[in-house]
Amino acid sequence: MARRAPPIATGKQRLMERLRAKSAAELAPSTALAELSLAVVGARFDNPRRKGKPTGNRQSEILMCEPGETVTLEHEPKNLVDGKAIAVVSSRGVQIGYIVADRTVLIHKAWEAARDVRAVFQEAITGGAAIRVAFDRDPVLPPPSKRLPPQPAAGEWDGVDYIPPDD
Repeated sequence: MARRAPPIATGKQRLMERLRAKSAAELAPSTALAELSLAVVGARFDNPRRKGKPTGNRQSEILMCEPGETVTLEHEPKNLVDGKAIAVVSSRGVQIGYIVADRTVLIHKAWEAARDVRAVFQEAITGGAAIRVAFDRDPVLPPPSKRLPPQPAAGEWDGVDYIPPDD
């Protein structure tokens, strides 16, 4: 009887394994690490239809989130792309995306160590959102970032004139 060769890992799977190994060494949870901000990615994808769970547009849900609003972190072991994926779900039960793959190791290690992991929405950023995660305490939001340019006051000229197209 011939032995089966182990399945060949795809390039993406190998990359994910390397990122996790690197992150595990660099980001092992310590008592010094109390909280940090993490990127939430995948906002441009649609939420899958699941029985009993609300679907909705991730980008619209991100726009409805307020800084400081509680978000839930959910491990997705049956995720086909990444078995260690951690979904981020708003307080309304709509998924807004996933924690960046190389940072999931940190959350999983905290869960294994029976540490309490709490998260709040921090802000919308280009391509997704940022959340604030704290270990064994409530997260505290940092001052607002300067990622977005200040918006002009109502009625104030914003420096852009309309130039009609050439006919």
